[in-house]
Amino acid sequence: MFVVCETGTNPNLNPLAEPDRCHRGGIGQIIPLAAHARGWNTGRVIIPAIFLATILDQLRHDHWGWTALGFAAQGLFSMRFLIQWLASEKQKKFVMPIQFWHFSIIGGSLNLVYSLHLWKAPLIFGAIASLFTSTRSFMLHRRGIAAEKKP
Repeated sequence: MFVVCETGTNPNLNPLAEPDRCHRGGIGQIIPLAAHARGWNTGRVIIPAIFLATILDQLRHDHWGWTALGFAAQGLFSMRFLIQWLASEKQKKFVMPIQFWHFSIIGGSLNLVYSLHLWKAPLIFGAIASLFTSTRSFMLHRRGIAAEKKP
């Protein structure tokens, strides 16, 4: 429960002593007050804000589906090493198949979604860095394959 006053959220203001300056309510009641105070067109702001707040609220709930997503992300990301190892064994030399980067990007993307759910900065930044380097390496790999095919 929030207490919204003329000067914003003020925990020191007693709403019982000055009821005309304060309003009690949840987040759904704060958004229209803030929009009205700033002169915004509340019809355009309220619906998307409530929709976004609902989505973000659902992301914070722990559910077995999130755990399954985390395992799937790690499994796909780790599968890239198996792909690379099997391709190298098959050719009896070190090779880097393009599927290595496919698994890196797909697993990294799911890992980023899971990290955003956990809302832990080290995990989020690590997932972003991994996704960035995997995507860049994939682009370089494709460029190298295209250069080899040219006569």
